[in-house]
Amino acid sequence: MVASGDTTGLRSGTEVGIAIDVAATQLATDGGYPLRHDGATLTRDRWCARLVGWTHRFPIVSIEDPFAEDDAEGMAMLVTEIGSRVQVVGDDFLVTDAAREAARAHGLTAVVSTRSGETEDVTIAHLAVGWGADGVKVGSLTRGERTAKWNEMPRIEEDLGTRARFAGAVGLWPAGR
Repeated sequence: MVASGDTTGLRSGTEVGIAIDVAATQLATDGGYPLRHDGATLTRDRWCARLVGWTHRFPIVSIEDPFAEDDAEGMAMLVTEIGSRVQVVGDDFLVTDAAREAARAHGLTAVVSTRSGETEDVTIAHLAVGWGADGVKVGSLTRGERTAKWNEMPRIEEDLGTRARFAGAVGLWPAGR
């Protein structure tokens, strides 16, 4: 992925980066976070260290659902470790408990996200801009329904003219604001 980004002429980590949706709730077991490739199961601390290590090795700008939805300690640990330089997104983590909806007031960002089975309708791009979301997650440029949404963002920017604001990487995490 890094090599692909580099071939575009864009700078890794500043103009193009990697966003990961770990969906750790689907991975986690009572014993921790299992790794298929080697059969190991990592504790919360070791899983956090692994994620932090990846952010040093690769131009990762965003990690979504890095811990199970009920692992608030893990989320807090990772935000403490990398939250000033990498966006940590809690989708499953935040929507599964109504009390967590106040998280944005405590520095977590809001990202509008598509779902599987999407169409080429671009309404979600307009909602993300209109709601003042910190980001929009529509996936990579691999399928028509995703490309339609990505292509709509510059159109919205053009329509807004001088009122358009693109935060760039600074908009990915609270410390950058």
